Amino acid sequence: MDSGHVLFYSGNSQGKHQYGTGFMVDGRYIASVIRFDAISERLSILRLKGKFANFTLINAYAPTELAKEENKDSFYEDLEAVIDQVPEYDVKIILGDFNAQVG
Repeated sequence: MDSGHVLFYSGNSQGKHQYGTGFMVDGRYIASVIRFDAISERLSILRLKGKFANFTLINAYAPTELAKEENKDSFYEDLEAVIDQVPEYDVKIILGDFNAQVG
């Protein structure tokens, strides 16, 4: 990208663009990236080096309420496994689209 940003992407880049998660990182902070893991088209992790602690960002795209129960269960099991693998002393930030409704 010529905007000075780097896209870390998890998902289908060919054909139908469905699902997918990612992180857009300003080029000035690329040296802080410890790792990026594309767990699935619904989960990705970006780990950043911080001054006093490292940060692990978990990006999630949850199935909708209309999805099959086994797909929803599998997603939340995968999310829990990913959270459990984050180093204990990292600052953990979970973000994304959880397809939730209020009320």
